[in-house]
Amino acid sequence: MQGSANRSLLIAGTHATLPQMNKPSPLPKVLIVVTLLLLAFALRLHNLGEKDIWWDEAHSWYHATLPLWDNLSAGWTALLNPNLENRFYAATASGDPLYMLLLTPWISLIGETPFALRFLSLLGTWLAVPLLVRVTRRIVGPNTLVLALLLGAVAPMWVFYAQEVRQYFLMPAAMLFLIDAALDVNDPERSGRAGSWLKLAAAEAIALSTHGFMVFGVLLVNLWIGWVWLRGSRDLRWLRSAALGKLATLIFSLPTLPNYLLRGQIEPDQLAQRLPLPDLLQAQWTFWMGVPWVHVRDPLPAVWVAAAILPSALLLMIPAFWRRSERALYDMLWIVLGTTGIVLIYWQINPIIHPRYIFYLSPLLLIVFTGLILRAWDGANWERAGSGLLCGLLFISAGLNIDSLYNNRGIGWRHDQTVGLAEFLRDEYDTDDGLISIDGFDRTLDYYDIGSAPLFRADFDRGLSAPASLLPFLVGKDHIGVVVFHAQRSDTRQIVPFYLERYGAFESRQTFEGYAVDRYQLDPASEPQPVRYQPIDLRWPGLRASGYSLQSGDAITLAIRWKAEDALSESRDLAARVTLREPSTDWFLGEDRRLLFSSSGQPTSLWSPGEQTESFYVIPLYPGTPPLDAEVSLRLFDSQSGQPIELIDDAGAPAGQVAQIATVTTGQTLDTWRYGAPPFALTPHHLPWLAGLALDWPSVPPGAAIRLTLDMPAEHDLSDLVLMQNGQVIHDELQIIGDQAIVRLQLRVRPDAENGPAEIRLGEDVLATVEISGVPRLFDPPPVETALDLQFGNVARLIGYDLDLPDPLTSEATIDLTLLWQAVADGQAGADYVCSPIWSRLTGA
Repeated sequence: MQGSANRSLLIAGTHATLPQMNKPSPLPKVLIVVTLLLLAFALRLHNLGEKDIWWDEAHSWYHATLPLWDNLSAGWTALLNPNLENRFYAATASGDPLYMLLLTPWISLIGETPFALRFLSLLGTWLAVPLLVRVTRRIVGPNTLVLALLLGAVAPMWVFYAQEVRQYFLMPAAMLFLIDAALDVNDPERSGRAGSWLKLAAAEAIALSTHGFMVFGVLLVNLWIGWVWLRGSRDLRWLRSAALGKLATLIFSLPTLPNYLLRGQIEPDQLAQRLPLPDLLQAQWTFWMGVPWVHVRDPLPAVWVAAAILPSALLLMIPAFWRRSERALYDMLWIVLGTTGIVLIYWQINPIIHPRYIFYLSPLLLIVFTGLILRAWDGANWERAGSGLLCGLLFISAGLNIDSLYNNRGIGWRHDQTVGLAEFLRDEYDTDDGLISIDGFDRTLDYYDIGSAPLFRADFDRGLSAPASLLPFLVGKDHIGVVVFHAQRSDTRQIVPFYLERYGAFESRQTFEGYAVDRYQLDPASEPQPVRYQPIDLRWPGLRASGYSLQSGDAITLAIRWKAEDALSESRDLAARVTLREPSTDWFLGEDRRLLFSSSGQPTSLWSPGEQTESFYVIPLYPGTPPLDAEVSLRLFDSQSGQPIELIDDAGAPAGQVAQIATVTTGQTLDTWRYGAPPFALTPHHLPWLAGLALDWPSVPPGAAIRLTLDMPAEHDLSDLVLMQNGQVIHDELQIIGDQAIVRLQLRVRPDAENGPAEIRLGEDVLATVEISGVPRLFDPPPVETALDLQFGNVARLIGYDLDLPDPLTSEATIDLTLLWQAVADGQAGADYVCSPIWSRLTGA
């Protein structure tokens, strides 16, 4: 018996020790973890310091170089000083406080080269990868180490924001810390501990100080915590702990609280584009998958892969939905959907949303992907196939987008060309010149050395400087370079070009990626003075023009003084079109058109009764334009519908749509056209005495006028010029304007002229051929890309358009827009309408 017992003990002991003897070494797993973490580090390190510092990064750098206490106390300073100028901006300009708290000492210790500044962001997104593993293992299970590490390592937007000097790199780690703390509170064994609630309070304070839009994520996480309590124990002592935890959050968040209070008082931006909901959802999804917003509609491989990821994930959710063990996984999905929904509702009120603002939801999607892939891999054959497909699509998406990031493919991945900009400014402008930054808060001009030319920051809309302060800056300057950032909206009234054209002349434009520099030569004899207005009295419903200032040179400059009256209550934004024409021949000499803005850059829908402002217009003259007495006219439009606004007389009755401001004599023109696309172009001619010729339009209906411009170095008698068809003269009258090189002619075609070609002749010389044709009448609409149904009064209906967008779409690109119109009623003599699209809505970036 004793031997038998001993043998039993031996066997038992042997069985007990066998697992320890056969336990695999942890070394391979450690090697995998180290390898994947090194991969994550290497992906973020590649080309880290190669790209130029751009606007957003320079903004972060600038405020991090200020005293740290000034940044941290900016919100309270603005909140407690209601009369502080630019108090809203003062509270938010330094960015969210956590990043400043990290970046300020980082610059002191490490430096401020592009590599040094971005290395902090690299560390933040790199350390978020092991945190992702921790949270994923708590939600999905222990077998998630490798996949979670790999997904976090190659997440495209994590890599992108690891190479940006912006606070967005903190978002993934802050959200993961918040979820980790919420899991502690949701654990029945930990929810009663004070440490769990303090951890949650700290996580909420970190999230709220990372970015303003994380408040929505904090809200949804708290709703999730409450829902878990409701479906669980419902212990009333939990409510006391929760209340104390929220009090701790409030105390921890005191430095951030004023920023939220002040941001809530900012008026919505009426110029921000409200995308349709499907477009916004598509943009948000593709951004999470790694495609920048600006490429959401481009037929790129990365866009198609991002689109394919969604149905693949939804397919795997079907079986997982019935597994009760996946409840925590679906809770992550509900947080993503709920936060996105609340943000979309907020966006309807204040359309300032950008996909990066809820970038913090990306780790929750990675957790969901990890859970779906691993659970489906253990399921049926079709689930395993779907698991492999989803996994493959995620890695293909990461590869495509990281490759685009490294190679600067696409606008969303490229940085502004600020190094080249700074080199150009140093080389072209010196102490005799001046530089004007239209965006007064563009700190790239501080980060890079721009040379010895003095700099004037002309951010008029936000009150950084007054328009009158520009004039002393211009005195004594030779050349002025105007630095225009592509996304700026800081001089909506065009005050800078108005004064530079009035006291100088535009010379050229130099373009860079993200920037343009307009060069002006100032007139040495000029003495810049503020605008002096002459009285006028023009009225529209709710709006009055009470003064104007008109001056002629190589460009016509016009200023108009406006006042909003009590009746201005319509929620629409008005636009003005100023036109310069020679009255006897209706020669179109040029125009300027734009939205009306207040002195703070607000469109008319936000004007208050009694508010006064000025608008400024510049109409360059085409080279060779002879001295003419030209009429300056003004029209107002609804910028959304294009519907003209009727003038009213003193009795309030309609008084037409065109207001004649004044008559001006055109001055000496420049030698070349320097403003982009000219109003008309003179083409070379084969006749030796005719340098160039331009027809306003190659065809004309019977009874209308043909308008012709001639460039004639030699003097010629044009009184015998005729319009002939089949050997017969078919014009009634000839008008000639100008006795210098450029001559303007108008020929009135007889009403009985037949359709077909006709020749403009001078003796035996044929100057041009035109087509006499009645207005083409189409009753079956041709194919149209995008259908519309917009009716303009009882005149016409816009039934569609074709839009040809260049790739890439930059500030210097040309957009081709074709409109398809349909007549609503018969035409009426003397009621000709002009379509003038006003490009005023910007997306932004």
